[in-house]
Amino acid sequence: MEQQQQTQPVEFPQPKQRGIAAGTLIGGRYRVQRLLGQGGFGRSYLAIDTQRFDESCVVKEFVPLNQSGQVLQKAVNLFKKEAKTLYQINHPQIPKFLAGFTQSQRLFIVQELINGVTYAQLLRQRQQQGQRFSETEIIQWLQQLLSVLEYLHSLNLIHRDISPDNIMAARDRGLPVLIDFGLVKDVLSRSPEAEETATIRRTSMVGKFGYSPPEQLRMGHCYPCSDLYALGVTAIVLLTGRPPNALINAESLQWQWQSYVTLKTPLNQILDKLLIPQPRERFQTAREVLDAMQRLGISTADSVPLPAGAALPIQPPSASERGSTRPTGGSIDSGVPISTSGRSQTLSAFIEQCRQELARCVGPIAHVLIDDILVNYPYITPQGFIETLTSHLSDSEQAIAFKQRIKVPLELTSENLSLTAFSSRDTSGSQDADSQPPSVTTPGNPELSATFIDDCRQELIRCVGPIANVLLKNALKSNSQIDPRTLIETLAATIPDPKKATEFRQRLKGKG
Repeated sequence: MEQQQQTQPVEFPQPKQRGIAAGTLIGGRYRVQRLLGQGGFGRSYLAIDTQRFDESCVVKEFVPLNQSGQVLQKAVNLFKKEAKTLYQINHPQIPKFLAGFTQSQRLFIVQELINGVTYAQLLRQRQQQGQRFSETEIIQWLQQLLSVLEYLHSLNLIHRDISPDNIMAARDRGLPVLIDFGLVKDVLSRSPEAEETATIRRTSMVGKFGYSPPEQLRMGHCYPCSDLYALGVTAIVLLTGRPPNALINAESLQWQWQSYVTLKTPLNQILDKLLIPQPRERFQTAREVLDAMQRLGISTADSVPLPAGAALPIQPPSASERGSTRPTGGSIDSGVPISTSGRSQTLSAFIEQCRQELARCVGPIAHVLIDDILVNYPYITPQGFIETLTSHLSDSEQAIAFKQRIKVPLELTSENLSLTAFSSRDTSGSQDADSQPPSVTTPGNPELSATFIDDCRQELIRCVGPIANVLLKNALKSNSQIDPRTLIETLAATIPDPKKATEFRQRLKGKG
């Protein structure tokens, strides 16, 4: 692991330290951009690595709960040891751990920035649209995560904190990614009594109520099957769209999730065994679960997906709710809205086909991409819609295969039609609202003008496509007092291509 040289004795953090201000250089190379989140163990920051061409990364700051003498020294030593263990992990579904160091009474690890959204965010978006994750999606999701857990457990590592918040749908991988390991948190939460014993027990009080198994929350014990339990809870939450406390009987503590969903495969047998309270009665390894799924014939190929239109349709917000933009340039086609019911149904089926095919390439993030395009480009034509979706696929062979599988229905090719018909709003009225840019405001922040914000939006669209508007809104929402320079750096950090990120900065230089 890349370590910073210590020239002074280690200084230990205090629990009530303030967060690190944007622009601060830590570890001699990582410049903080903004706060990403914070919890009981510390904070996470978006930063750039000034020694790697301003590459974006995540810096996590940790604060030991035990603040006394030798116990604290042991915690710091264990922190370094566990950080080194994490550095040795090499798997596409786990962020790369880049460095670990101590500085100014703080402990840090640096890891790869994952470009995507958490499954908690995806679920909230679907719930707003009357949807949840399908059985087919959950089967594929389980298989993909069981494979990464099999890898982790083979290294004698346990994640300890699996939940929808700690699993991301990565835009550039098409795979779920496990984030926010409980491993280092475990080290920093150990009791003085445990640390003083000759043998330090591998325990953890880290976890989330509702998701972590009884042995972890009550006793602090954590095994590979503890991760499997948390994975099972996360699966039923995504399937049902309900939190854990709504899926378990408060008196008997028995799971009662099956009344909320109808399955077409024996997946319930797998999930029920994952959710057994007694550790020894559960599946013991990820491989056992995968083998059981195979024996029961459970696979994404064998599961029966809902036909197009059978699921609750995703309806874009009305014009008054969204303030969408009509594209002003680029390769996106413009079109003439249609409103006939026949064509509207055809458009609905066409978009659902695109959604399913894109999900095969990039996973659940497909829903986000499609909905963003529908909201931001209401006048896009079916062919332009396909081209825009294809632009999000970095693999050229995958992109070609995607375009070949999608066919524009004949009745939609005779005219220059747009996808506005898919919206439930009245298309016969005034279109003035659609001609205005999305409303993104920052009350109380005189440093950001509407013109500068729109410049940022347009430049970001050139780099990442229609999802730019969502990224911009998130950046402004997370910091209402953000200054122009920090906004530029924050948005640049969302651009996966370093060359495009540099061009983005250059085009906005001097503006604002």
